[in-house]
Amino acid sequence: MSDLDALAATAREAQERAAAARSALYAAVVAAVRDGMSESEAARRAGIDRMTVRKLLGKR
Repeated sequence: MSDLDALAATAREAQERAAAARSALYAAVVAAVRDGMSESEAARRAGIDRMTVRKLLGKR
């Protein structure tokens, strides 16, 4: 396996891990809002835009 192939494989794995982490974060944000946290507070704590929170909640 060349250096390029190895780096490409590493990059793909990193993207997969990032996608999984993002999905878990989004699920936690939705749960927090449904448990009573404000959309703004959930967005601030998660480091995402408030409109992203609204989109996740289907309020777009």
